[in-house]
Amino acid sequence: GSPLRRVEDVALITGEGRYTGDLLPAGTAHMALVRSPYAHATVEAIDTSEAETADGVVLVLRPEDVVDIHGPPAPNPRRNIPPRSPLAQGRVLMVGDPVVSVIAETPQQALDAAELVVVDYEPLPVANDPEEAIGAPAIHPDMQGNVAYERKGGDPAELAALAAATVVEGTIEHPRVVPSPLETRSVLAEWGDGALTVHLSSQAPHLMAEELAKALGMPQSSVRVVTPFVGGAFGCKFDLAEEEMLAVIAAQRCRRPVRWVESRREHIAVIGHGRAQRHHFRAIAGTDGRILGLWVDSIVDLGCRQRFLAPVPSTPRIGTGPYDIAVYAWRQRGVYTNRAPMGIYRGAGRPEATLTLERVIDRIAGELGLDPAEVRRVNLIGADRFPYASAGGYTFDSGDYPRALDRLLELSGYAELRRSQEQARQEGRYLGIGLGAYVEACGFEEWEAGRVTVHPDGSVTASAGTLDQGQGHRTAFAQIVAAELGLEAAQVRVEQGDTASAPYGWGTSGSRSVAHGGSGVLGAARLVAAKLRRIAAHVLEAAPEDVVLSGGVAAVRGTDVSVAWEDLVGKAWSARQLPPGDEPGLEEE
Repeated sequence: GSPLRRVEDVALITGEGRYTGDLLPAGTAHMALVRSPYAHATVEAIDTSEAETADGVVLVLRPEDVVDIHGPPAPNPRRNIPPRSPLAQGRVLMVGDPVVSVIAETPQQALDAAELVVVDYEPLPVANDPEEAIGAPAIHPDMQGNVAYERKGGDPAELAALAAATVVEGTIEHPRVVPSPLETRSVLAEWGDGALTVHLSSQAPHLMAEELAKALGMPQSSVRVVTPFVGGAFGCKFDLAEEEMLAVIAAQRCRRPVRWVESRREHIAVIGHGRAQRHHFRAIAGTDGRILGLWVDSIVDLGCRQRFLAPVPSTPRIGTGPYDIAVYAWRQRGVYTNRAPMGIYRGAGRPEATLTLERVIDRIAGELGLDPAEVRRVNLIGADRFPYASAGGYTFDSGDYPRALDRLLELSGYAELRRSQEQARQEGRYLGIGLGAYVEACGFEEWEAGRVTVHPDGSVTASAGTLDQGQGHRTAFAQIVAAELGLEAAQVRVEQGDTASAPYGWGTSGSRSVAHGGSGVLGAARLVAAKLRRIAAHVLEAAPEDVVLSGGVAAVRGTDVSVAWEDLVGKAWSARQLPPGDEPGLEEE
């Protein structure tokens, strides 16, 4: 818990850190893509003849070459999921949709050859607005309509039965945003001995290996995903995109490594975009500002296809936030449009719920002429209500939200700010004061794996299924393990990102890395520490519960009797090599 310089920063600021885009094994070919300039069009004809004979071209992949990759979607009666292919199959659905893949000896040769591909498009009507797309012709010709799913909760009729002093209605637009990490996506695919190794800038290597194996019909044991340093992600590297699959296919076809590094222009156009929700709301409040009922009808712009995040369950589930709202009803519809697929971005549905709810609170305050802080106070869940079952479906275990609000108002000098605001208005100036309350629902998957290995020389390696993209996991995890083993953090090396060595895990998303990944390595470190205390107890002739690991030694509590860490580890390893009976008690450990 003490301050510590981040152990990964030396490599990052000196240029020694290696990213996927830095990897260039001998014989690597490079991929470029022919992308659609239209948001919606049929592909009438493709001429790749000039590209195929251009300088340096190794392979050209057309739509018919990859038609079966990814396979049909899993049947799901609750979702309308279209088939997916790495290249557009007869119809492009967004600007930037991949149509042809060109692989050449150098990046520039691949780009030049891609310019030689001629594609004949026939433009189609564009479904750009998700609400208008609900009733528009299906952008996927084999599907019934553009609504991917519709989910509901609560009973809107209960709101209609409420008597209220104030009713506020409105629409909150959560516009699309583009995640923009410093490092764009990159992939290097290699085949050998029937196995696939993919270096990938990713947030979840194990999940990517799982998806690759499924799409290619391979056992997962034959697919290895390696993720070195990642220059940011923010959610947009949590899925396996078309381009990454194309690099894998190309490497298999031409039997040499294939590399693709996304340009910033490509990234902005086709990466999984965030937010993209529209919320229509209706709230009923009493004279004191207390919310008696809330209805939210949300429309989610999924873009042209499903990637990872189709339903956004966290939005309606966290829709009442930290407030005690007894009557809550909602509807959520995911809609396909001719835009880039929606993906995960910084909270993925939770900030959208919060913004809508906080705007409702401010609207009620404005309608009733009440202080926005006081409207929040009367609606906050009281400290005596915990554990609290929210109308959205979460159970909050503890909290004192009114006290937190009081502390915020005190620290910010809220009363003085309001006086300054009033004075400014009298002088014709505007001073804005914003308030927001937010309950963070995170973690999601309930488990994560960790591994701690103590080597014969006393050094320690720790690994987890989560993955660092700049947050500082290597430092945090080293601190956690070192504290449990009584060592300095510098003695612990943290490895991650290689599915061949890292324990299986869900990767990094949803603010879960230290909570889950840290807990994983903590649990592993505790098992190691308990084992070493038993061995130390045998050596020191003490009870295991009296042995303390601290300062690089194992000591008997309250005495100066101890054994150095290296000696203890040496005895632990040598005991494993002795025949039974030579060191009574040790071989059993």
